[in-house]
Amino acid sequence: MLSGFPPFSSFAAEWIMFTGIFEKGMYTSPVGLIIAVLGVSAIILTISYTFWSVKKIFFGPLKPRLSNLKIKDPPLTMSIPLLIVGMVSLILGVYPKLIIDLFCLVIGKL
Repeated sequence: MLSGFPPFSSFAAEWIMFTGIFEKGMYTSPVGLIIAVLGVSAIILTISYTFWSVKKIFFGPLKPRLSNLKIKDPPLTMSIPLLIVGMVSLILGVYPKLIIDLFCLVIGKL
């Protein structure tokens, strides 16, 4: 679930896409405006159902049949990869230019 929150995962791609749409003035045409409105609506919907599911899963009441289970913290072999992926997502979400320059270099050679 961590990658579903801004500035993780597709949030950086969406931000770049909509920034480009608004900078190029594509929203002035009817089609561009419809795309922009649908895209922003999809982002708002995604954020709302993500927060709803996180609230329900992590902060909701514990079911009685699960209250007797002995729950342990995950081992380091499970925690460390998640932390690494989370940090990479955070860094690329805040500074997408780190990888965009590489993509531009590769695409320029096509």
